[in-house]
Amino acid sequence: MDQYRSNQPNAAKLISSLRNTGYDSYAAVEDIVDNSIDAQARSIKVVVEHEKKDLRITIADNGIGMSEAVLDEALKLGSLTDKIEVSDLGKFGMGLCTASISLARKLEVITQEKGGDCFYSSQDLDEVAKRNEFVKVLRRATKAETDVLSDTAGKHGTVIILSNIDRLSDTNTAQFTNKLSRDIGRIYRKFIESDIEFHVNQKKVELNDPLMLANPETKVYSDEEYDLPPASLGGRKEKIRVKIVMLPEVNKELEKEMKMNMKSQGFYIMRNNREVA
Repeated sequence: MDQYRSNQPNAAKLISSLRNTGYDSYAAVEDIVDNSIDAQARSIKVVVEHEKKDLRITIADNGIGMSEAVLDEALKLGSLTDKIEVSDLGKFGMGLCTASISLARKLEVITQEKGGDCFYSSQDLDEVAKRNEFVKVLRRATKAETDVLSDTAGKHGTVIILSNIDRLSDTNTAQFTNKLSRDIGRIYRKFIESDIEFHVNQKKVELNDPLMLANPETKVYSDEEYDLPPASLGGRKEKIRVKIVMLPEVNKELEKEMKMNMKSQGFYIMRNNREVA
């Protein structure tokens, strides 16, 4: 009879491989924002800043926060944190870790549930490589760390700090920040409509609707729902909604700002009100 034994990966080599998967920096930050929305946050703040010689990205939200047990799972690759498959945005349990690994050498998390204790956890890739094993810090937050959460998120929520960033898609941080703000305004436009507030570097993100539905001259050519074959979904009944619009004529300045041209026409795919492609 076969006997099974532990077959742990080589941590240093696996981390190096995961850092070279081509994960886009914008998508990495947006994956973390997905977690904030899943946590029922109504305010999500992203700050991109230079701290001494280090570039840091902080994502803070006023969501439900995490218990110590949930935080313990959240910093694992392929975590076991509960996900509601049909409604959550982060589905595969690899968002936080994979996103941070693709961008930064250090990940820190400060989190607190309403009325609960504040906890801190971190993962340092240099320490993982040095020990050649997946290690992290997990403990109660210090007074200084609790103050960081209170100042940026409020009485409860989560603060993610990415530091020692060495894989930013755009080395011009001003351009990165501006594009990130525009992308968030478009990707999460349905959530902005439902009064969830996003800020990037203290500036409120404005709704960016490529269909220009608020413009009275936009013509909705078709808006219909279609049943998907239950056989392809394990018997579950689902629908897709297809909306086709004809954009109004606008001045050259707005055309340039919205990148409205023959090359950019196409379609946007939404899942659970979040643009995915």
